[in-house]
Amino acid sequence: MLISLNGAVVRYPRQGMLAVFRPEGDVSGVVLAVHGSGRGIDDYSCTPFYARQRDISLENSYAFAILENGPDTYGTDEGLFNLTLAAEELRGLFHTDQIVLWATSAGGVCALRYAAENKKNVSAFIGTFPVVDLNSVFPILASCRRAWDAENLTPEEFAAVIRYKNPPDFLDNLRGLPMFLSHGIADNAVPYSENAAVLEHIGAKLHTIPDGVHCTEDYRYYEQAPYAAFHYLH
Repeated sequence: MLISLNGAVVRYPRQGMLAVFRPEGDVSGVVLAVHGSGRGIDDYSCTPFYARQRDISLENSYAFAILENGPDTYGTDEGLFNLTLAAEELRGLFHTDQIVLWATSAGGVCALRYAAENKKNVSAFIGTFPVVDLNSVFPILASCRRAWDAENLTPEEFAAVIRYKNPPDFLDNLRGLPMFLSHGIADNAVPYSENAAVLEHIGAKLHTIPDGVHCTEDYRYYEQAPYAAFHYLH
């Protein structure tokens, strides 16, 4: 099922669209996927790595939804606004107060911004090599700089732009949120120590892969974290 979110900020093709998959039988809850940079709804059917997230959720009797959020998945104000609309739509559609957020890579920032402001509406956070600190990826990823219209900014100027919008600035608001992460120690695109490890310090359960890199062909990222999350939820 495809839903066009009323009032969504549309800055990129298909932005503001929400796709929803239902499991067979009873629905135990709903997962809202927050995709990575350059990804979108179609990846969760056509790209095996992303489709595995959908299948794991459905196997656990959770509905699975994906918001098409373009580069704003990097946690811009527009991306947060659209994610908030999507979460509200899903809570109404499934008559539930809470959703599970499953963020991949760049989607980590948007998901964490939402969770910090709406913790009572998030039952768990699943992260697959999630971006937690924008400052750590700003010098590395051109996609981050483009998303924030920061291609001509110095790291210091960028840090000022994202102040209080960057998850390390509001970690206290995330304390107590059940978080289940997987991250590769050898990830050079989203460095482990400046991202997933930051959330481990406030109680996140973390599955590390010693030789893991930023790769959508390595299914070891799904061996523990999502199953630990669904075990907790059940």
